[in-house]
Amino acid sequence: MRVHSVDAMTDVDPTAWDGLAAPASFYATHGWLASQEDPDTGPRHFVVETDTGRPLGAVATYLCRRVANPNYRVGALFPDLTDLTTPQGRPVLLAGGTQGYHHPLLIARDLTTADRRRVLDLLVAAVREYARESADGVTWWLYLPDGDARELARCLGTAPRLVRGDCAIHLPGDSFHDFLAAFPSRRRRILRREDEAFEAAGHELRRLPLSACWREAGALLARTQRRYGHRVDDEEMATLLRRQSEATGDSGTVHGCFADGRMAGFCLTYAVGDTLYARASGFDYGRLGGAKEHFRVCYYDPVRLAYATGRHTYHLGVGSYRTKTLRGAAVTPLWALCDGDPRWTREAAADHNATTARTLLADIPPHALRDPSSWPLVGLRGTTSAVFYVS
Repeated sequence: MRVHSVDAMTDVDPTAWDGLAAPASFYATHGWLASQEDPDTGPRHFVVETDTGRPLGAVATYLCRRVANPNYRVGALFPDLTDLTTPQGRPVLLAGGTQGYHHPLLIARDLTTADRRRVLDLLVAAVREYARESADGVTWWLYLPDGDARELARCLGTAPRLVRGDCAIHLPGDSFHDFLAAFPSRRRRILRREDEAFEAAGHELRRLPLSACWREAGALLARTQRRYGHRVDDEEMATLLRRQSEATGDSGTVHGCFADGRMAGFCLTYAVGDTLYARASGFDYGRLGGAKEHFRVCYYDPVRLAYATGRHTYHLGVGSYRTKTLRGAAVTPLWALCDGDPRWTREAAADHNATTARTLLADIPPHALRDPSSWPLVGLRGTTSAVFYVS
């Protein structure tokens, strides 16, 4: 086995990279990562391959002097590490990505346990060497799914910290009827009314390629971002969507809500493997009629598309836990690991995990925890409290 690095996704064969990434997550694919590269992110990517050139493992890294997404700013995520909050601080080396909130380990699935560990060791060693050269020896691995966090924690010899919950609807049966049938009768009636309100309002739903509407969708995305306190303009968001369309081969589907012939809302999805991923949404709330448009556009039409294309998971990502779990989502934990900062101790991780879990689980009903034992704190609403830490 050997390790080599490249300075841009354009220097990596897309088919070879996606042979590792596509089974794991859309947010690890060649096109998505290519769309994230800009002068502020300083990309460098590492690949482990056989002597014959077959990729066995990979990791994307970004040396950031400015982290655009506030949810990737490690000083905000971990305020006990106070010096990371200063704008004049050291550059931050992120492993996995800078957007998307889902960065699994990329290792070939057909390896033996010993070979998998060897590949991971080689990747970690390469990233550590790069960190020593460029980031004071510190690397941040953010938004790792549970099993990968456990594996990497053993390799690094440290403990992960809980950061968010990851939501996905696992679709039963073969049709939208089967999706609704999985809910209790009262909730099923509510979901059906939400779905039917869209037609009653006279709206039209169209599925479009992103290349056909990135400017209109960008304006709606900017409007929604501003509604939640983000300082963005229409052109910035339109450019972001145009870059995504170009980098991903225009593989996204826009689920567009049209009122009086104009797009008034949208949800952008991408299909990879067995999963449909919800990526972005935006609405002109002043032009909507209170007909539950968000639920048809962001939930029920994508679920229909997933069934129509033979997929069995609709990935919704982080946040809005009550809204998502009421519509069938299960939630799994996402973790962070720091390699190289001596303050990242098991004791500090345990304190952080208990506090973060209490906050997250206050918004997540117990039945929506896909694997309760994987959470640092279980025991809300009358059950016995138990604490679990990844070792």
